Amino acid sequence: MTSILHIIFVGVGAIFLAASISLNFGKNKQVPRDLVGRWRLLTCLMIFFLFGYCGYLYLQLSRYVFPLDLLTSIVFLGGAFFVYLIIGLSIETIRRINEANEVLEERVEARTLQLAASNERLEDELEQRKKNRGTSSIFPCGT
Repeated sequence: MTSILHIIFVGVGAIFLAASISLNFGKNKQVPRDLVGRWRLLTCLMIFFLFGYCGYLYLQLSRYVFPLDLLTSIVFLGGAFFVYLIIGLSIETIRRINEANEVLEERVEARTLQLAASNERLEDELEQRKKNRGTSSIFPCGT
């Protein structure tokens, strides 16, 4: 009973890993060039995990005698390395997002100042035109 439950959990995990790998290959073209190496390493680790899951399933289903502790400890080590890489990429992504937000805020502030100056010039021009119309109605043309 216990091994059937283990097989089900690992099988479902393998399906999710395969789906993740598929999604990863679909988004590889959008990865910035300076992060491609780390992204490929993550992809390799996901494939490594999938092989580990499939190896576990094979060992369980075939009843082949192999030290599962060794297999799981290797997969755990790979998992720790995977998490380390994910954290590094997440920190880099957050840094880039913050930098992009700062640049965007500076652009918005600069554009707001430009628009305020343009608005002020237009208001001055409108006021001047109103004064000119008032003056021209006092002095009709031809006098």
